[in-house]
Amino acid sequence: MRVYSVSQQTLALILRILRTCCGELESSAVFRMVDLVCSFLDSGFLKEAIVLREALVQECTKIRKKKNKPLRPPPCAENVRSRSYKIYDFSAQELAEQITLMDFQHFKKIEIPEILRWGKKQSEELNPNLTEFTEHFNNISFWIRTCILLEERQQDREKIMSTCIKVLKCLRRMNNFNSYLAILSALDCASIRRLDWQKQFTTAIEELSSLIDNTMSFKIYRTALAEAKPPCIPYLGLILQDVTFTMLGNPDKLPDDSINFQGRWKLYTIVKDIEMFQNCQYEIDANVTIADFLRESTNHLTDESLYQLSLNVKPKEK
Repeated sequence: MRVYSVSQQTLALILRILRTCCGELESSAVFRMVDLVCSFLDSGFLKEAIVLREALVQECTKIRKKKNKPLRPPPCAENVRSRSYKIYDFSAQELAEQITLMDFQHFKKIEIPEILRWGKKQSEELNPNLTEFTEHFNNISFWIRTCILLEERQQDREKIMSTCIKVLKCLRRMNNFNSYLAILSALDCASIRRLDWQKQFTTAIEELSSLIDNTMSFKIYRTALAEAKPPCIPYLGLILQDVTFTMLGNPDKLPDDSINFQGRWKLYTIVKDIEMFQNCQYEIDANVTIADFLRESTNHLTDESLYQLSLNVKPKEK
């Protein structure tokens, strides 16, 4: 029996509220939820922060669509089903390599001023490359969920789950922490987790999740990142958290109006690692077939649709 913490109960309530908003969420409520994401991060609840942020991004997208000209409607299950390949048609190593190649193409475009600006003002317009990288993270995560839940047979869902777990292990060896967390958050999301899985899968996910254990300020992950030899793609969410809290806790000027060099040095130590990782590229050859397949990651179902598919597979107990 799963025991839910106060943070999980709070998150579940907020997600239910978001699902009923239908793009009508007021800006003041958006800002409060952004503050809550920061509170989750500050308290060490990384998974809850990721889930709430993803839901908030979807809700803001709905608001933006209502204000601007109509955009193409989100794909329905019937349209998303029509794919020429399945994840398990490729080897885990090949998938991990091409995912990493795509990740790095987005990652190297991020400019340091964007990261520093994000610490003060989280603006999509001012930080286009950072926003693109974040959207890519969300696309990969929701695409994996979509691929699993669109399969009608349990054995096919397990084949995808098995492949994803192998991909995670390959991504870890390649020091691609970004897509590692994107795929891991997919396998451990509510729509997937509530289904019946063989013990080997649930055990594997628990073991893989130990990397992002939130105790002691994510000590295990930070140690792994510090020991990682480039090339490497860090998880940007935690970097942005560190930049934000460093800026909040270290004003530009000290009480005597002198420059706060200690605060500046802390920011420098964060951004210099990003620059180092950006300047060390992966030696990976592009695979056109897999690359085209992975570009379908933008064609995924919404959280609401995914949960409905999950209920179709396993209805709620009455």
